[in-house]
Amino acid sequence: MRVILLSLLLLVACNREPKFETSTLFLMGTLVEITLPADKLSMVGEINDRMTALSNIITTDCDKISAGNDVESSEITYRLIEKNKQHKEVTGNRFDIAAQTLASLYGFPDGEFREPTQAEIDGAVEAIATKEITLSTSDGRFYANAHGLKIDLGAYAKGWIVDNASNYLLSQGVTNFIINAGGDLFASGSKNNVKWRLGIADPDKKQAYISTVSLSDVALATSGTYERFFITPKGERISHIFDATTGKSASKYKSVSVIAKDTERADALSTIYFLLEEGEIARLCKADNAVVLIVTAKDVEKRYCGWERYEK
Repeated sequence: MRVILLSLLLLVACNREPKFETSTLFLMGTLVEITLPADKLSMVGEINDRMTALSNIITTDCDKISAGNDVESSEITYRLIEKNKQHKEVTGNRFDIAAQTLASLYGFPDGEFREPTQAEIDGAVEAIATKEITLSTSDGRFYANAHGLKIDLGAYAKGWIVDNASNYLLSQGVTNFIINAGGDLFASGSKNNVKWRLGIADPDKKQAYISTVSLSDVALATSGTYERFFITPKGERISHIFDATTGKSASKYKSVSVIAKDTERADALSTIYFLLEEGEIARLCKADNAVVLIVTAKDVEKRYCGWERYEK
């Protein structure tokens, strides 16, 4: 599963002598915007190298694990796979990194659309339910076996990579910046002593916003169905987010935005909540210390756990 579907625009006031500049890169299959103080812009190359290396490690590991038997992986990928169990439990197994087994039947992430048979869908659901991704260590090495399942860590690995890059900048004394990886972002500090102002895109209208928020030292991520999808010959929209227990493409919401303490958590929760009922979201966001904005399939906006306080 890949979470690529947020469109966030940085609302930056014009200034004759801007103190911040934004560089745009293409990494992890998406546009990455890095906004830094102008005198720190030379660090963009280091951030690019760091994020690219981490993305390549995770992608290579997932490809090997999806294709092979018991294969060696990096510790990074191993630790990220470990977190899948907790995410599955929270959602009653609706969320699962092995849902890529379903998504791939339709041509996600990068193939052409095909419409699988019901037998293929049922077979994938059964495989996800009955097979377990196993992890083991030996002599300081890390191994994983997906037992024929296809896996994708996109639901939270991109957020983890953003956090890694953010922590690197903080370790170098850079405290005011934004790293925005296709909508999974961390906003650190402020811009000229004012919190960062960000707009959450309307799922149906380009250049329109459903909310603007002021953020400092927190993360924001959105999952949605409005950018990455297929339309079947019958006119049905198939998004890249799948319920692993039913085999169906998630359709309750058009977008789910989450503000949380770090990008990995915001990234994961925005996908996890996409698979839950509204009542479950309202209950869990309190325990998760997260705030949430959803747009339902009927275009109704709902705010939970104090989203409004970031709109002030």
